Amino acid sequence: MPLAACAPPTVIPDPLSPDLHTGFIRAIPELDDNVATTKFQEVSILVDSGSQQAPLCSMAVAQRLGTTGKLSSFALQAGGQPMPIYDVGLCDLGINGRSCWTYFNSETLSQFDIILGESWLKEHRGVLDYADNRLWQKDLAGNLRQLTFDKPGIDTPPSEVNRIGSRVCRMRHRHA
Repeated sequence: MPLAACAPPTVIPDPLSPDLHTGFIRAIPELDDNVATTKFQEVSILVDSGSQQAPLCSMAVAQRLGTTGKLSSFALQAGGQPMPIYDVGLCDLGINGRSCWTYFNSETLSQFDIILGESWLKEHRGVLDYADNRLWQKDLAGNLRQLTFDKPGIDTPPSEVNRIGSRVCRMRHRHA
């Protein structure tokens, strides 16, 4: 039998992948600031179940948001070189058409604007489904619904951001 007859059929890869997304992010002003919230900016998102880092945004995104942050730690690159990580703080990430305040760190990323890793997937009960090219969210009953990074439909005015309350204060103190 000829060798070519045993070869599997050529499959054109589907450009969609459950880990590659386009989403929207904006900076959140400090509670004591009377600064207007910024507009949502479109970003590329990688959902990476292999990443052990907290949610990361690129230095370029942090600069566009005006939240470059303070040096908080270092991570080692594959070659052993240290890479500085900066504390950006809370940003507003659009998830399923709603605002989701997410604590971000920042480092030099080249291919993606945002990387959401294992801790983010666990917190949001995310499930990467490579068979159907979907990112799902599991509810407490075990039901799955699609998880998207849609832009929230209503921009929260600054007065509302300043009145969000104790949950945000607790999150800030926990990460300080």
